[in-house]
Amino acid sequence: MSTVTNSLEIQAIKEELQKTITFAQMTNVQKRDVVDQLFPDGVAFWYSDPKAAIGDKVFGWGDANINTGGFFFGQLTGVPASNANIDFKFQS
Repeated sequence: MSTVTNSLEIQAIKEELQKTITFAQMTNVQKRDVVDQLFPDGVAFWYSDPKAAIGDKVFGWGDANINTGGFFFGQLTGVPASNANIDFKFQS
C-alpha cells in the first residue's frame, strides 16, 4: 500500500470512530444494556447506582441510613435503595 492509501484509510477510520458514542455519553438505560450483554449471569451494583433495578444484587457501605454504615450485600426489592428495600444476604 502506498503512503497515500494508508493515510486515507487512517483518516476514514478516525472519522468513523468520531461517529461512535462513548460509554460516558450513554444513558443509564444504554449502559445497563451493555452490562447485561457483558454479564448475562448478572453482576452486583453499588446500592445507589442508577442502573440497578429491582431484583439486582447490590452492595455498599458507609451510608449510616443503610445497615448503620456497615458493609452489606443483598438483593434490591424496591427503590430507592434503603433498609426496607434491600433483602440483606450479608451484613457486617
